[in-house]
Amino acid sequence: MVIAIKNKVIRFDLATKECIFTFQAPAKEHMQLYDNDGQLLVSDEKHVKLWNFFEHNREAPELVTILQLKSSMKERCIKVNKRADTKGETKGMYFYVITDGNQFKVYQGRLDLLIEGEIGDSTDKITCIEFGSETKTIFFGTQKGTIVKFEIPSAKVIAAELKKEN
Repeated sequence: MVIAIKNKVIRFDLATKECIFTFQAPAKEHMQLYDNDGQLLVSDEKHVKLWNFFEHNREAPELVTILQLKSSMKERCIKVNKRADTKGETKGMYFYVITDGNQFKVYQGRLDLLIEGEIGDSTDKITCIEFGSETKTIFFGTQKGTIVKFEIPSAKVIAAELKKEN
């Protein structure tokens, strides 16, 4: 079990009730274990940080990357798919989704921006995010009760769009 208290993340062994380790990582807004508890995402009002346990679940993790957030982001939701697909074009990939109001950004890898967009209604706000059974499908829930389905385009489609822009 992993908990955050003040600016520390603490990992406990539930069987022995032993504190395995603690480390500094402000997790004031969000904390999520993923990749079979091998990686950790934490965020505060200014940063999103990714930590990797590198097969050493009994040792403090190593910081992988930090994403600086816009300070104007007030109504933020953050989500990462807990498990990567085992086949297909999204095999082994993790997607990080960060929303602000009706806008969203999808990141991959070491928080590299993949795509950004918005749901149709600018007066509506995204309040929750869930991944479909295939990680390339994302569902956004809004404060008005709407569920918006979004398909992450394939790498080929994104590369073609980038080529058009240049």
